[in-house]
Amino acid sequence: AYQYAAPTPPAAPKKRSSTLLISAAAVALIAVVGTVAAIGLGGGDEPDDPRAGGGSTPSTAASTEPSQAAEHRGPERHRTLDTTKCTDAPEDYDDPEKVQAPDFRYKDILSVKACLQAAGWKLNEKPSDDPRFAEDQVVEQFPPAGSAVDPSGQSFDITVATGDNPEG
Repeated sequence: AYQYAAPTPPAAPKKRSSTLLISAAAVALIAVVGTVAAIGLGGGDEPDDPRAGGGSTPSTAASTEPSQAAEHRGPERHRTLDTTKCTDAPEDYDDPEKVQAPDFRYKDILSVKACLQAAGWKLNEKPSDDPRFAEDQVVEQFPPAGSAVDPSGQSFDITVATGDNPEG
């Protein structure tokens, strides 16, 4: 005949397996904290964003001009704009006689000037003492990016950062 066997109780956990479990949990916690810290310190996501890595700290070079504030941010010449953004600007959707204005924001003014000159466009430049931006970085433009503009003879109003903090 068939006899019923009572289930055996589980064995008590051994000290070794609980130590292993605690160690694994500690390693996982360290990995999560490290990943969160790395993401938090990364800055902006866009390469042109002024908050992105590389351009968010003040220049450490010694200034030879006494008028510059201690928080002066030197130029970031790597923020360039290819001249084809002006010379081969896309046709406007609504007016085929016009093109879309390129986005000059956060670019170095030297490359913006080269782009404007290559397209035959004019520049009206004014300074801005906004400490968030590096010297010679474009912070505003008019007409704005994407606007319908004349492919030849267009004039742009560009605001360029001085890199100085007016309160410094």
